[in-house]
Amino acid sequence: MDIKKRMDLIKSRVEQIEEKSIDGRANINVYTISNDIEWFCHVIHLQQEDIESLKKVNLRYFKALNEIEPIHKSGRVKQIAREALGNKR
Repeated sequence: MDIKKRMDLIKSRVEQIEEKSIDGRANINVYTISNDIEWFCHVIHLQQEDIESLKKVNLRYFKALNEIEPIHKSGRVKQIAREALGNKR
């Protein structure tokens, strides 16, 4: 899957979560979201030039990823996603 298609798919998922949230809470699949985050981080490292051109179109999502990337590098993506959902396991 090319970068643009995957980004559109992830953007659609995020928008669905925003639409279905109640008081900022929503049921999401932590595995899917953490895979999306890991994929974005991988793409950021491997395809920086393509990312720069896509930033202009999807700036909001890349701002969030810039905050998430250090967490990804620490290997805590799934733990933090679970904690954000109120699941401390």
